Amino acid sequence: MSIPGTGHAAQQDLGAYTSRYVALRPQTATAAAGTGTEVTGDAVDRCNPHVALGVVVAIPARATLASGNDVVVTRRLDHRADSNEAWAQYGDDLDDVTITANNDGSAIDQDVGFALDLSGAKAEVRLAATPNFSASGVDTLALAAAFVFGGYDTNPQ
Repeated sequence: MSIPGTGHAAQQDLGAYTSRYVALRPQTATAAAGTGTEVTGDAVDRCNPHVALGVVVAIPARATLASGNDVVVTRRLDHRADSNEAWAQYGDDLDDVTITANNDGSAIDQDVGFALDLSGAKAEVRLAATPNFSASGVDTLALAAAFVFGGYDTNPQ
């Protein structure tokens, strides 16, 4: 839908103002094998076809933890100009997110996502996440992630 006389998409057409990409394929870390092991997503070009100046990173997580245990999730956004350049952290350190067990051992669903201004980022970005479990054993953390880019340098038509 466009606004009469403007040639621009209406704000209700959120899809015209954003784009989505898989930031991290679904995976599960276990306390025995996954403590402190960083997982990274694929490179995503935030400049194709227009430059995205902001991102919301949705990271749904499901923790299954023994009573009294927790998992701390460290998240980071990396950037680089292209595949010939090494990855570097973009922006300041993000606050860690702690997921604490329910006393009954049931699963805990939590979004551990964040939003960032990308105006100073290079063309390619990727997500990195590290789960750190408080104890070894049967504790698990399943997570996946999506980038939702917006704030483009041009308006949709």
